[in-house]
Amino acid sequence: MNAEPMGDYVLVAPVVDTQSKGGIIMVQTDKTQRPDKGEVLAVGPGRYEDGKLIEPKVKRGDVILFNQYPNFEHVIDGKRMLFVREGQIVARVGKS
Repeated sequence: MNAEPMGDYVLVAPVVDTQSKGGIIMVQTDKTQRPDKGEVLAVGPGRYEDGKLIEPKVKRGDVILFNQYPNFEHVIDGKRMLFVREGQIVARVGKS
């Protein structure tokens, strides 16, 4: 992969849950649906605030929840990827 996030952007591989907690298999019928969960693949250096670099709090391998809008979607190596600003991340829910 040749994509390196800049600033406070985080490169995310969308994760679509296919099974509910109760064991029900769910089918995603709308391929245009925007995801809100993903695995962090790469992290930019951070953002500057008052001349000081604020480093991101997430790292490669974290599984995160994020706001669906706004984020930047792009296809990299044939796979749908998202660039999400760190401020759009709502929670870290695990590690891959």
